[in-house]
Amino acid sequence: MGSKTFYIYIMMRKRLLLFAWIVLFTACSIDEVSTLKSVITLEKKPDRIVLSAERSLSESNEDLKYNWICDNQAVIINGKNEPEAFFIYPDSPTPSHISISLEINNKLDKHVATEIIELPAFNDYITEWGLGDLAYDRVSNNVNYTWYYDQMNTGVHSANNCGPSVVTMAARWFDVGYSKTPEYARSKYNPNGGWWYTYNILDFLEDVGVNRWIIPFIEKSVDENWLEKSADIIIDQLKKGNILILCLDMHLVRGESNQNHRIDKFYDTSDGWGHFIVVKGFRLVDGVLFLEVYDPYSWGIQNADGTLKGKNRYYRSGDILNSTQSWWHNAIVVSKKTNTNSHYKSNETVIDHAWGR
Repeated sequence: MGSKTFYIYIMMRKRLLLFAWIVLFTACSIDEVSTLKSVITLEKKPDRIVLSAERSLSESNEDLKYNWICDNQAVIINGKNEPEAFFIYPDSPTPSHISISLEINNKLDKHVATEIIELPAFNDYITEWGLGDLAYDRVSNNVNYTWYYDQMNTGVHSANNCGPSVVTMAARWFDVGYSKTPEYARSKYNPNGGWWYTYNILDFLEDVGVNRWIIPFIEKSVDENWLEKSADIIIDQLKKGNILILCLDMHLVRGESNQNHRIDKFYDTSDGWGHFIVVKGFRLVDGVLFLEVYDPYSWGIQNADGTLKGKNRYYRSGDILNSTQSWWHNAIVVSKKTNTNSHYKSNETVIDHAWGR
């Protein structure tokens, strides 16, 4: 063939190869994108809706990002960047509708699914329980099975068994299959009686395979904004889905003024009354931050509806943080995830430890 014909042939061949490459690349891209599909699965419970992305599709789970979005600011999504999340129904005197979206991104593309959800009228008893009138924010890291223990009737050392009781709660919260009792925990450390120390809490949780680490609060002596910053530390951990074990002087927590309410301390204490409690949530009501607590010191005392007073008790964050500053200004974080922050220690041996009864 002539040189001109040959040149045309070469150019046409290059164009065909380029076209084939474009078609192939486009086909692959379309195939990649076509496998990315977000699907929302809902599970309605008495006080919340659990959101799951388990039915969503992607060719690869590597670098897969999740983002749950709600059009109603009163709805606080816990785990908004996780494949499973939940929210507690917002207080409302009438039924309402919200829009929930799930955005999935795998670096190549993203896909969004949206569901319109009907919410029932809901009252979380904040007025009846004495917290206030208007809720601004809340988190409750409950699980849908029983994990509260009253230290009463936990053996011959019940009077000093707040430590064994809270570690049993934490282990049960961490693992639904955990079935040991506070008496078992007591048998492992100081079986002949006496107070448990914070290092006993850490050691026992490690023994039973529970993720835990220490996180310090802000020192009152070094930062005038220590109270707000320490409260932010608690809120941050709770919003991450974790719970905390605190060791504090309960004598510095104010007593209840109305026995029908569920706020403040409901039992008598004396100076230096070291104690362990579990913090599992918070409520911000009328500008006051309440911590949602499992306090093991119920001793069978009940609310009017028959529930134990130490279960789902609300203590003011200011009282709690003042009492930790005077006793043990750290928190033991219990998490269903492993600790990835090297700043927080799983085995802290250089700090001073405190005790609780």
